[in-house]
Amino acid sequence: MEVTFKEWRIEDQLKTAEERTAYIQAAAEEGTPDALPDAFADVFRSMGFKKEANLCDGLAEYLRTVGRAAPAGAARGRARKRRREMATA
Repeated sequence: MEVTFKEWRIEDQLKTAEERTAYIQAAAEEGTPDALPDAFADVFRSMGFKKEANLCDGLAEYLRTVGRAAPAGAARGRARKRRREMATA
C-alpha cells in the first residue's frame, strides 16, 4: 500500500467567511506586529487575491525586520501554528 501526503496549506482551510473571521481574530489576539498582515495574506490568498496577499507578506516581513525581537521566522511560525489551530477548531 502506497501512502501519499498532500501538502497542508492554510489557504485550503479558510473557505468560509466565519473561518476567515476567526483566523483574523486569532491573529489580533496574538499581539505581535506581524500577526495581522500575515493573517490577512493567508485570507487574501485563500480568496484568490495574490497581489494583495503579496503586499501583506511584504508588510509582515518589514515589521519582523524592524522589530527583530525573535530570530527570523520564529515568531511567525508560532503565530501561524496558533492561528491554524484556532481556524481548524
